[in-house]
Amino acid sequence: MNIFLQTHIVKKGETLEQIAEMYHIPDINILKDHHYLHTPDDSNHLGPTLFVGQEIFIPDQKEIEHYILRKKQVLEERTNRANNLIENGILLPIFNEMDEKIQFIIQDFLDDILQNTSEFDVRLKYLEKEEQHITFLYQKKLLTVNSEKAEMKAYELALKCSACLYPAGLEIDLNRKIHDIKNYHEILKRWKTTQHDLLKTYKDENSIAYIEEVRRTIEVKNELIKAYQQDLFLQTYFYPYFKKYTSGKNESNSRYMSERILYKNQHLITIAEDISVTLNAECIDDRSQQEILNHLPISNAEHDEDELLESKITGNFHLSKQHKLLQQADIIIDSYFYNVKETTKIKLNLK
Repeated sequence: MNIFLQTHIVKKGETLEQIAEMYHIPDINILKDHHYLHTPDDSNHLGPTLFVGQEIFIPDQKEIEHYILRKKQVLEERTNRANNLIENGILLPIFNEMDEKIQFIIQDFLDDILQNTSEFDVRLKYLEKEEQHITFLYQKKLLTVNSEKAEMKAYELALKCSACLYPAGLEIDLNRKIHDIKNYHEILKRWKTTQHDLLKTYKDENSIAYIEEVRRTIEVKNELIKAYQQDLFLQTYFYPYFKKYTSGKNESNSRYMSERILYKNQHLITIAEDISVTLNAECIDDRSQQEILNHLPISNAEHDEDELLESKITGNFHLSKQHKLLQQADIIIDSYFYNVKETTKIKLNLK
């Protein structure tokens, strides 16, 4: 301990910043902390304006180094505590001020040959929280298919039908299950108007059958909830959330893709500049390949191993450290339906 305290007597016009620089003190908070350590409470206060003749206690080089080291240790302790809460708790983002614009890209391959690329523009905005449910505004627009604008004739009917579904106010629980559609009557009203116009325009048998299929989904609320539940963007975005991690690891079962394939998931969290969640999943669905393709909810019988689906998922999710909101995701799903390799690659990027 230094019994000879160094002081500085303030001259006219001097500021704390100038004095700190004069004594090679990198942070005026170090100067303030050292000063108050040697000053009686409520006396000789270092305010925004100093007065001539005011005495300020100055730390020596060893004391400066001690302050810097202690500050680093405190920061590391805080970081470790924060990281420990993430690695040993439920991964739950701070959604309150969330209003994200996201690029969403899906690529489909057959035996490693690219078949289709679809790009979507997505908006996801937090609206409210009620008990165990969180409500989001969900808006999605198809931009391009195989680099062609989505307004092309081939996609026209599907685009007109899907336009009725957005924006949607979706209430999601902590199991990633959609509990309700807050603006269902508004969506239904939009659909009624659209359906009336479509039936005037489209007269061919296939188009009328497609419109009828959409009608059966939209006009039954539970069916529409099921359709949103199968939405690939929503499944991907919320995939790492609401899970209990222990020592940065989580093992859980969940369904994915429009066929609702059951996977056993292994999630691993690593924390650096951001939060990274690595996913490895294997299919454990007991339905046959045909039952999965037919979207049957449960298996009707026991099946030989060669009838079961071979499928795996690998993925990386990058979340912001402050709010734990998803910034980027890359997912690869490899499945073998009747010995044909089907691959889906998914990219999600915050705009």
